[in-house]
Amino acid sequence: MKYLSNAIYNLLLFGFLLFQACSNDSIPKECAGTWKENVKVSIRYPADNEFRFESHDHILLQLEISDDHKVNGSIGNASIENAELEINRGKLGKWLNIKTDYIIKNGEIKGHIVDTDPHDERNFTIPFNMKENKISGSIMVIFPSKYPYPLCHVNLMKSN
Repeated sequence: MKYLSNAIYNLLLFGFLLFQACSNDSIPKECAGTWKENVKVSIRYPADNEFRFESHDHILLQLEISDDHKVNGSIGNASIENAELEINRGKLGKWLNIKTDYIIKNGEIKGHIVDTDPHDERNFTIPFNMKENKISGSIMVIFPSKYPYPLCHVNLMKSN
């Protein structure tokens, strides 16, 4: 009898977790539009088998999120291309405070953000939450075989 009650408990727990993991949350329509902010970016420069970081203030970041969740825009002198907005966690993840609600991923920053920027192309992701009608998160730069580093913190306001 003890094994049967444990099996029923485990089955119910598995069903609950499966339901939570497969919950069909959707991206709010309010995410679509133009988002802007002047940000402080930290650009990574190679220096003797290591890296040094240099900060640049008041760099305009602009994201255009379309109704079909495609994301393009610009940061400084560089363009943001081919990114996609997706749900990053379900109800269980939110309850456990794991990850952020949304993520912009598979994007590319093409061009030099500032004139002294040594990178002309980089991949990025932006995990974020919506807080007080703002996109709040960080742009994380992704280099192959390296841990992602934060390019800048974002607190974007909608401009349309």
